[in-house]
Amino acid sequence: MGTHKLPLGGDPDSKLDQLKRAAAQKGIHFKGTVDRGSFYGRGLDGHYRREGEFIIVTIIKVPFLISETAVVNQIKDFLS
Repeated sequence: MGTHKLPLGGDPDSKLDQLKRAAAQKGIHFKGTVDRGSFYGRGLDGHYRREGEFIIVTIIKVPFLISETAVVNQIKDFLS
């Protein structure tokens, strides 16, 4: 799959908390610290790391019939 660099757009701690809460409502679990971790659930698997004001997301597996672009767009929505 692929790696994507997304802007956090604010305080990294609060943005990651926001991402975790929004994703959990969709059945996706983020585990880890503000600097690095993994996510999984509903056929999705990957990991993330923070570089300054960006989150680097590496998607390993996406659910059947869902594009990687759709997953990245959803993460962007969770961060906004």
